[in-house]
Amino acid sequence: MHAVPELPVPTPAVVRAELDRLQRSRIFAGSERLLVLLRFIVGEVLEGRGATLKESVIGNAVYGREPPYDPRIDSTVRVEARRLRGKLKAHYDDEGRTDAIRIALPTGGYVPQFLAQSPEAPRPGGAALFRNGLGAALAIMPFRALSGEAGDAAFADGLTDELMFAFARAPGLRLISRSLALQYKDRAYSPARLAAELGVGAVLQGTTRHEAGLIRVMIEASDPRGFIVWSDRFDAPDRDRVRLQEKIAATAVSRARLDSLQMGAMHLSPEPG
Repeated sequence: MHAVPELPVPTPAVVRAELDRLQRSRIFAGSERLLVLLRFIVGEVLEGRGATLKESVIGNAVYGREPPYDPRIDSTVRVEARRLRGKLKAHYDDEGRTDAIRIALPTGGYVPQFLAQSPEAPRPGGAALFRNGLGAALAIMPFRALSGEAGDAAFADGLTDELMFAFARAPGLRLISRSLALQYKDRAYSPARLAAELGVGAVLQGTTRHEAGLIRVMIEASDPRGFIVWSDRFDAPDRDRVRLQEKIAATAVSRARLDSLQMGAMHLSPEPG
């Protein structure tokens, strides 16, 4: 009998990344009010204020009642919480079944739970040997400008945005949000620790340098242990920077060697006996 491995406790960064995924879920399309409620209660727990999540507190903070929210005559919070539970269940029964963690809202309360999901757990689905997954997770971190000339930092930021846009459209990959990646800008980090915090399969980072009319871009992708699995260098004349950013991003996507990550986009399902 094999022991069941203990699943790690989700870190705040992983929870925030999952919240970003929920905001892009088709299950939550057109449900902005529910997303506002979800963002509020998740944020309160991550800030250590989960014990204060009472119906009246949520009613005033999320729905802005004036006069103050009175749960004796107003059922908005209870109704919206019930709808939110249903949406969360629908998401994790469908496109969220392969997410690293699950955000749950227990019945009768307003404090969300953050539960790690086992990738080996049986999943509902068809009889195909392989089925499409959500894609392997990739973090593209803000690029650093090594030269200090005017406009170099803006070029590095623009290149980061173009890379996020290009890789997000590549099949078999999913990216952490720009807002989450920017939280690490100008901060020291190791790729291995970052991959663990964000729950991603690879970290892509790089630098830009401007010298003598030439722009040099260095890009590297590291696996969860911090080993470089792919790197590249781009040299180009410094003209039409926006076009150059687009060209570098498109070329990087076509050259990137993330084959092991692509396998993470598929999930083995045994044929029925």
